[in-house]
Amino acid sequence: MNALAKTCIVVLGYVAAWLIADQALALHQWLTAADSRGADGMYAFGDSLFFIAAFCLVALVPTGAAIYFLRQSQALGPGLSALALGMAATAPAAAVVPFAVHHADPASLLNLLSPFAILRLFLAPLLCLASLAAGLLLRGSPSGRKLLVASGIEAAASVYFVLFMYVVRP
Repeated sequence: MNALAKTCIVVLGYVAAWLIADQALALHQWLTAADSRGADGMYAFGDSLFFIAAFCLVALVPTGAAIYFLRQSQALGPGLSALALGMAATAPAAAVVPFAVHHADPASLLNLLSPFAILRLFLAPLLCLASLAAGLLLRGSPSGRKLLVASGIEAAASVYFVLFMYVVRP
């Protein structure tokens, strides 16, 4: 298979992921239309998060195909593992910020960073899946092991976030 065909497969995969996420959002909006009256802004934000999550989940397939097609590239593994570890390094910091806000001065920098930390933690499960998929595709290489470590860090941040939001915080 030539490079153009591989590129077309990946691009069409992302287009399909967009269309599937759009249809999933339409179904979600249809199912929750009666509940959204009076809280349209909150539902709009929730719908945007739903679309992003659906797209990212479905986009793992073309991303995996791209990694599979590029796995022989010498720069892919080290670059991807450095990116994944860099992103994973922000997860523990993002996990600490919402807890530290409760003990901080209201005018502190932590209060400014808290919404961004929450959004970063919402991404942790998706980044965990992406790092895991890439690590499994590049298994046996040092880059694959680094991607699996990044996946573990993201998984730990995901578990911490769920525990903090639904068990400890209420």
